Amino acid sequence: MAEEVEEVSESGGGDGGGVLKKYGPLAFIVLIAQVVLAWGIIQFGGLSGQVAEENNEEQLDTDYQVNVVQDEEDEALPYYLGPPELAKIAINPAGTNADRIAQFGIILGLVAANTEEDKPEDRNITSQLGEKAEIMDKITPYMSKVKAIVLEVLSSKTMDELEPELRPLVLEEIKDRINQEVFRHVFKITDNNKIEVKVQEVRFTDLIMM
Repeated sequence: MAEEVEEVSESGGGDGGGVLKKYGPLAFIVLIAQVVLAWGIIQFGGLSGQVAEENNEEQLDTDYQVNVVQDEEDEALPYYLGPPELAKIAINPAGTNADRIAQFGIILGLVAANTEEDKPEDRNITSQLGEKAEIMDKITPYMSKVKAIVLEVLSSKTMDELEPELRPLVLEEIKDRINQEVFRHVFKITDNNKIEVKVQEVRFTDLIMM
């Protein structure tokens, strides 16, 4: 009986050694694969972070350049035109059932450029607008159209939209429409016309709401 027990024990030890020899290399391969995968994830994460950081720096540089360009444009001092047609206008703001009145005057800030000139200092002829009657004579026939645009925009605004904090948005809308519907056509660049004039800003000379 003792001999049989000893024989079984030796047999069991032999099976364990066989399993280790059979599956040991596979376990080692799996371990190596996990290490390689972990290394790859770490490297990829670091690279992604670096790319994201570079993209952010690129975006910041672009935004800065855009702001610089905008500041340079704002340096041009406009020529202010205050035609009688826009000196005193009255409207009923939207939503008031004609119970409220807004009375105001408007001036247009114009800028002009001679597109035939290459140098910026030669192209900008804004300061000469007051002396160039031929340019102002082109604008005069369209002042009724300009006034109609001003009335249409302001009549569509509520009393709240005419409050000081929102007025710049209203004036910007007026400027864009005057340029689009009037000045873009009157001063279209052709073989016969090389002078470009546009509205750079619109301002209230006064605004009274009653």
